[in-house]
Amino acid sequence: MPGCKLLVFRGRCAYCVRCQVWGVPDENYLNTRTPYAKLVSCHVVCWFVYKLWKRITGLDEAVLAVLLCVAIEYYDFAAYTALNSTISKVFFSQGVFLSGQGEDSTYLSTLVGFLAFAAAFVARPMGATVFGYLGDKMGRRLALNISAGMLIGSVFCIAILPTPATWSLSPIVLIVLRIIQGLSYGAEIGGTVLMAESVDKSKVKTVWVVRLTFFSVGILIGTFVLKACEATFTEAQMHEWGWRIPFLVAGAVSCVLPYLRSKIHESPDYVKYRATGRKENILKSLLQNAGGVLLVLMMSSLASGFFYLSMVYMDLSHRSSIWEYSVVLLLMILANYSSLLVSDANKRRSYFLVLLAFIIVTTYPIVHFIYKGDVTALIVYHVMLGTYIGWCIPFVVLIFPVGARQTCFSIPYSAGYLVGGFSPAICLWFSHATGFDNAPAFYLISFAVIVFVMVALFLRVEGGSYKFAFSRRRGGGESNSPAPEAYGLKART
Repeated sequence: MPGCKLLVFRGRCAYCVRCQVWGVPDENYLNTRTPYAKLVSCHVVCWFVYKLWKRITGLDEAVLAVLLCVAIEYYDFAAYTALNSTISKVFFSQGVFLSGQGEDSTYLSTLVGFLAFAAAFVARPMGATVFGYLGDKMGRRLALNISAGMLIGSVFCIAILPTPATWSLSPIVLIVLRIIQGLSYGAEIGGTVLMAESVDKSKVKTVWVVRLTFFSVGILIGTFVLKACEATFTEAQMHEWGWRIPFLVAGAVSCVLPYLRSKIHESPDYVKYRATGRKENILKSLLQNAGGVLLVLMMSSLASGFFYLSMVYMDLSHRSSIWEYSVVLLLMILANYSSLLVSDANKRRSYFLVLLAFIIVTTYPIVHFIYKGDVTALIVYHVMLGTYIGWCIPFVVLIFPVGARQTCFSIPYSAGYLVGGFSPAICLWFSHATGFDNAPAFYLISFAVIVFVMVALFLRVEGGSYKFAFSRRRGGGESNSPAPEAYGLKART
């Protein structure tokens, strides 16, 4: 087999990566290639793992590449989030960036640190707008490749950024780098659209839940690296240089992003849409689907608020040990999979409304007991979070037309994360002004009520698919958006 990549396995038996067949290589190949083959024989195991993954989930290599990128992205996010208080003291402390004394100085440095954290979420809708438009007009793959480069560059720059004692402009540069990260995060939402378009309609909830698993794994690894650094170095060392290590690790791991992105291909829906030569008016699609856009915004705001109030404002990763937090995250991942238990579209909608009602009723006492150190409340909070984020997005990711889908989904989804990104600063201000500690509960309850009303009144099931009834229509009740058949698409089952 000339030109083949043979991986020796169990003596003389070999597997050809290129041809994907087993065989017995000749003696000359074994004599000349065995050392190399032994070094890379572990790839055979990787191949079997991938085949097992594909058999279990039915998801292809492109989806796996996107999911691995999600884990890397959220590792970076977890590293910055968990280090937010340290970074606030290093870059925004008294005498460095802010003036103040005592409690006011601590309050101001923490508040500005939260605002720097939120800077990425200010940029996220801009990234979603620019790269969503690029993804709809020139392809999802191009947008994702560009975002990978931005993510790698910004992570490395944060890792090597001088402190204000060395360079007075570094706090501003840090905020700029966070904005660049936000642009790349906004572009990454296109990966969700690509995955949903690349599988059968019945598997959309599967790819979303598996995405959440990789998201949780990235966060868990990021938290573990931080805990390892905190256990190894003193507090003074962490403030001096130890905070850089998680970012250096994130930068090193992010270097595989370009290779992973080379494995991504365009979705069948988008390829067929481009083949027709039609061009969707994206602005018109946004206006026509304003109701669906608003629903995605509210769902995303609630999901991000749940998560960021936990990670940043209540700082639950530091309120518990690494093992307690690992168990909590594991339970959150398992709660994600509750979404797979129900396939019928009408039943899914009904169960989702029950979940929202549960959130509205129980959030206040749960937050109250979390502040009292109750571990059970901590577990219930994360199970509730995992269940909600596992159920919400499959309702809305495919309700927009193909030619404008990435833009119509990415912009409100990112805008919701902007709202969630500001939630720690909003709750801190509210608590400081009123002395009321349970501000996160009111934030979450408010958005849960809005989502409940919108889903109950306007989200409909038509032919096994979800449609948002509150949209602008032309006369005769027909949607102003072209039907899928206009793009040469067949209904996916």
